[in-house]
Amino acid sequence: MQTDDDLLIIVYLSHPYGAATSEQRRANRCKALAWTEWIINHVPRVAVLAPWLYYVEIRHTESEARRRQGLEHDLAMLGGADVVLSVGGMSPGVQAELDHAEKIGIGAVVINGDLPTHEESNDYAQRLRAILLEEMTDEDILQCEGANLQTE
Repeated sequence: MQTDDDLLIIVYLSHPYGAATSEQRRANRCKALAWTEWIINHVPRVAVLAPWLYYVEIRHTESEARRRQGLEHDLAMLGGADVVLSVGGMSPGVQAELDHAEKIGIGAVVINGDLPTHEESNDYAQRLRAILLEEMTDEDILQCEGANLQTE
């Protein structure tokens, strides 16, 4: 019999990317990569799906047509996730991902704040996994040095 400890959760990572300058876009990409690395290193049995990260890496120019195509592809792949994990704030793309997840019946967890500190990581990771497994109710919020974790 499979237990919650055995269950592999596929998380679609949503994070703002678009910005006024290439430096700001690069900073947003780096923050998303940092969240990806933290999740992989600290939250057991969670696979991160973030196709937009490699799309922005191989597409060196921004255009509305490319953004629309990338978002369309992302939304199609989002359906393969068990849950959406939104970090780093809100943007039109993040909102589209959250709206699509709701439309197709996939839950979302929204984190408002920065990555947890090294000292907070173990507790934060355990609580995040519990939320992802729906062991905590919607009223449970994870507070972590300015970060809030809540289900949508």
